Amino acid sequence: LSEQAAGTLRVDANLSGAGSADSITIGGAVSVGAAGGAGTIELNTGTTGTLTRSGGGTAVLTAGTVNLGPNGKPASIGASGTPILTATSNVNAQSTNGDIWLDDTGTLANTNVVATGGLVNLQNTGALTTGTGNITSSNNTVTVNATGLVTNTAGRTIGLAGGTGTSVTGAGVTNSGTIIAGGGPVTVNAGTGTLTNTAATGLISNNGSGNTITLTGDKM
Repeated sequence: LSEQAAGTLRVDANLSGAGSADSITIGGAVSVGAAGGAGTIELNTGTTGTLTRSGGGTAVLTAGTVNLGPNGKPASIGASGTPILTATSNVNAQSTNGDIWLDDTGTLANTNVVATGGLVNLQNTGALTTGTGNITSSNNTVTVNATGLVTNTAGRTIGLAGGTGTSVTGAGVTNSGTIIAGGGPVTVNAGTGTLTNTAATGLISNNGSGNTITLTGDKM
């Protein structure tokens, strides 16, 4: 599927009702312009349906904004070994009862990946900023890996107190928000870059538990 560069391509699979098991499987490339453009892809399912990928490495969702489930949240998005592939600057992915597996290429300016009842695994080739979003799991682990700088914006959260572990890795990490897990370890790895935790607003926390916090960086 393709749409004009600044347009919107929306697919709703929740024809049987919001609570249905209607699902979407991505079998090939879907594009609305370029990753840094003004186009939008939006995919909605029933809340007990799923959003999966059957196509290979070229089955990429490419648009300036990719919305997965904002108006019909799937139970789960992607799977281990077959994450949903995106090339975008802004991603909004939300699940109702399962994992979210995403693999993006591009500079993410706004990253909202919110899983209810499952883990989050987000891989990004490029820099990643939470911006207007949060990256959280209600009851499981959150893993964020980026090849570029990871920036957690003030007032934004990676992980939750009820999560079982949070891991953030980038070529430098700047945290002005909250990075947290209460039920497992917290790991922040800036690699050979600088790990900055902003004094006024930045918080890296195990929620008062005895779980380990591991910080790694060339400079802190």
